[in-house]
Amino acid sequence: MKALVVALLLALASAAAPVQAAEQWEASFRKCDIGKSFAKDDTIVSEDGSQIFVTITPADIPAIEKGLKVLKQCDKFWKCVEQREAGKVKHCYMPK
Repeated sequence: MKALVVALLLALASAAAPVQAAEQWEASFRKCDIGKSFAKDDTIVSEDGSQIFVTITPADIPAIEKGLKVLKQCDKFWKCVEQREAGKVKHCYMPK
């Protein structure tokens, strides 16, 4: 789980999207990711603008845990699709 959080932080740090305010972490089954836009006060940008420091607080834990559930479902679905293309399974179902 620590590796996933680190990967998430690196993905957020490399995003070139403008910084905006948001209330919660959002998981997307369609994109197979978890993301959050941060308010300007929540980020620290280096002088050259190459790195962003992202904070996760205890208040973020429930939303991230829900997001991890979505990511696990997404991973399971796409593994099934790979197996289907290899002829190992007939059907892959989206989670309810």
